Amino acid sequence: MPEDTKFDASQSVKPLQENTQSASKTAPYRPLPIKAFPGYPVVAVLAVLSIGVSVLWWSEGDERIMPFLTDYRTWHGEPWRLISSILPHANLMHLAFNLYWLWYFGPVVEKAFGGSATLGIFLLLAAGSNAAAYAFNEEGVGLSGLLYGLCGMVWILGLSDDRFAGVADSRIAKFFLVCFFVCILLTFSQMLLVGNVAHGAGAILGILLGLTISRRGSERTAWASVLAVLVMAFIFYCSLSTPLPEYLNK
Repeated sequence: MPEDTKFDASQSVKPLQENTQSASKTAPYRPLPIKAFPGYPVVAVLAVLSIGVSVLWWSEGDERIMPFLTDYRTWHGEPWRLISSILPHANLMHLAFNLYWLWYFGPVVEKAFGGSATLGIFLLLAAGSNAAAYAFNEEGVGLSGLLYGLCGMVWILGLSDDRFAGVADSRIAKFFLVCFFVCILLTFSQMLLVGNVAHGAGAILGILLGLTISRRGSERTAWASVLAVLVMAFIFYCSLSTPLPEYLNK
């Protein structure tokens, strides 16, 4: 009789493990369930504030959101306007779209870096993208500039950090790129006014921030310097392009 063939469990399990690992690497990232919302306080507070300010605008009119908008008062004792202008949204579709992508990227960033660093990242991207927009006489509202920044940052970090792998993959990057050019066409055709400068500036700042975080030593210092100079340039030119009201010239 032929010898009994011994069953080798390791050989049968190994292919299964390899397939499982391969599937996990290629599986697209999915946003967390909404029940995880309280576990990410920075993202949660930003979302709630965006909803509250937007609803206030829709229900009470333009006068109620004037304290949030970036204008000449930013340089006359109200610097928070560079940040607060990300809160109002023009309509429900605008708000829902941005909140979805905030929930897509935000928890990944907050889980990796913690609340304090995430808040700093949000403030940097918001202020930088809004300053660039206003420097080019583009007055916009909403989270879009910040979100383009998060997409750019997470895309760069995903190339070398497993915590971000697959989050801003080629599908997401292409989607944001297509949206960017579609928005430019809509603006030039005067069908819809979009904050294109804020989108582009946010993406550039996010990429530079991702390069700064992912590098070490002198290379990190170099990228951090480029990022700092660009943000300061945006803010400087924003201040130069701020029109003074007539009563200040009298």
